Amino acid sequence: MNGNKHNNRGSLDDQLRIENEIIKMKLMLEHGARFSSGDGSTTMDPALEHAFLKHVLAMEEEHQKGNSLTVFEKLGCPADIPAPEDLTKDEFPQALQRLLERLSAQGIQVRPAEQNIDPEEFYRFLSKDLMELNVHDIPNVHCFLFEAFPGHDGCRLERIAQEEGLQNVISGKAPLGEISKDRPLRLNGFEHHDRTSVQHRLMRFRGPYEDVIGLSKRIARTILEKDTCTVYGTHDTALCMKDRCEMIHGEWFVTFQRNESNEWHIAEIDIDGLRI
Repeated sequence: MNGNKHNNRGSLDDQLRIENEIIKMKLMLEHGARFSSGDGSTTMDPALEHAFLKHVLAMEEEHQKGNSLTVFEKLGCPADIPAPEDLTKDEFPQALQRLLERLSAQGIQVRPAEQNIDPEEFYRFLSKDLMELNVHDIPNVHCFLFEAFPGHDGCRLERIAQEEGLQNVISGKAPLGEISKDRPLRLNGFEHHDRTSVQHRLMRFRGPYEDVIGLSKRIARTILEKDTCTVYGTHDTALCMKDRCEMIHGEWFVTFQRNESNEWHIAEIDIDGLRI
């Protein structure tokens, strides 16, 4: 009797494996699915794999039936989502949470690919770029993976401005990128045509201090045009000597220019309050 049960179970598993292969072929031929290559064996229970494949097939068929519309349309074309330009730095975290909850209520989940994503950057993506993406008008959950600076020049240049243009200079390092007569770098009003002269100026600036510490770097606004981009912000920097530290609060800006190859390079850096 136990042997018959075992045989019946084995036959059912074999039948499910055959059906699973048929579903896989259907997914590959009709929906472009891909499955890992190998000897065809799997450690997954045939019944569990069958349930999973049936679920995937049902979702794909529902997607084919569903009408396509933008995320903005799926939300009902709301007029009460604040524009990023109308928010202050302190308002972005709460506005971001409200927008994420609103998207989630419509079955749309957006998850950052990186940790410590800037709330302003994330909100700008959700309220602008994401709203233009097409989804299917079906009740299934739509998942989006947000990568920082997804082809968005303004956001990408803001990060470079903070890290290369501001933080590197405060740390005594010349910003990365080519510095030459064709691509001079203007640093606090002085034009340089090679990296060595920039480094020497930074060494003279750092000389009197035991340490120079960038305490904060904030972006106030970014002006992005066709071939130029300027990022403006404020900074708090500590100039530390042996017996005391002087606190500097000032403004800064980094200007980028685009070359013939469509590449951006830093053309000017100006950091208020630092004698560079």
